[in-house]
Amino acid sequence: MKSRPRLIAVVFILFVVVGSIAIQGKRLLEDRTAAVVYAPNRTLDDLAQANGVLPSELKYCLRYEMPKADSVNVFQFADKSGVSETDFRRAIVRAREDDNPWRFVIRFLLWSILLAAATLWVMRRHNAATIRRWILVGVWFLFGAWLGVVPNPLDSFVAVFQWLADRQGSPILMVGSVVLMAVLSVWGAKLLCGWGCPFGALQEMLFYFRVLPRKYDFHFPFWLSLVIRVLVLAAFLTILFGGWTVWGLSNLYEPVNGFKVFRFPQLTKPILYSLAIFGVLSILMFRPFCQLVCPFGLLAWLLEKVSVYRIHIDPKRCTHCLKCVRACPTQAMKRIYDKKTLLPPDCWSCGECIESCSARAISYKISP
Repeated sequence: MKSRPRLIAVVFILFVVVGSIAIQGKRLLEDRTAAVVYAPNRTLDDLAQANGVLPSELKYCLRYEMPKADSVNVFQFADKSGVSETDFRRAIVRAREDDNPWRFVIRFLLWSILLAAATLWVMRRHNAATIRRWILVGVWFLFGAWLGVVPNPLDSFVAVFQWLADRQGSPILMVGSVVLMAVLSVWGAKLLCGWGCPFGALQEMLFYFRVLPRKYDFHFPFWLSLVIRVLVLAAFLTILFGGWTVWGLSNLYEPVNGFKVFRFPQLTKPILYSLAIFGVLSILMFRPFCQLVCPFGLLAWLLEKVSVYRIHIDPKRCTHCLKCVRACPTQAMKRIYDKKTLLPPDCWSCGECIESCSARAISYKISP
């Protein structure tokens, strides 16, 4: 029986890796050092496709963003922005590096290994929360600064609905990314969000590595955070499929997209303002962006009910001291302790409850 969790973990890792390779498909075999195709009469999207890169990556490397950029040809863009042919060629070369499909595979490979290690080793230790905090520093660097922030939960989730609205881009890549992230989330309760998200890690670093004592922590009411997330998602879908714009944007998540902190050229003023707000809130409350905005977090919350690994309390060992409830950065542990299963708050598998329990009554294990 002891080998059963390890076997399941191996199958889990293999499934994620094979899935990521299948999603990228023939892009893995493309020659990314081929000569650059440059045609000033073609649109930016056509030029990106001709050079084997995603349009979004080319526009990022050109420091350019426009909702309807597919209608702008290279000559018009160059005349408007002052970008030369040399700049275009350099941007395409860089886009090939940033859009390397092997980065996609490596990202999901490392995610699956990290989450498997979390369930098989870290979350079984009494000091799980302390270990995890230092792991989050590495997550911020590895999945944000080094590997790049694409794919990420927010942009991948939004891209699926944008494809449904305009049928542009690769549905296999967009839908496949979200499906694989959902699989990672099913492995453990919001495990991808709690252990693998670089922007979530940044928020937690501000929450834990700070000066203010924990007595100033603010626990945002779960019912209110759920209502806010649902309303924001509903507004996003209504505007997107209605063909409308708000402040010139069809994507309501764009001004609050904290993942852009890892892509400095795309940091607009609204994003900088929202980052400042979430930064201040992160000192006082646990993961404000995740609790109030992130649409993938909403999906991951729904998947908690079917996750393989979850928090469990041993009633024979529990002394009812409520240390776990007080240690939990959200209201999740209170609902678990009270055995209230209807609309339980988000659990990020942070391990604070495990570390706080001197009776060793709390464990993170496969759900029966």
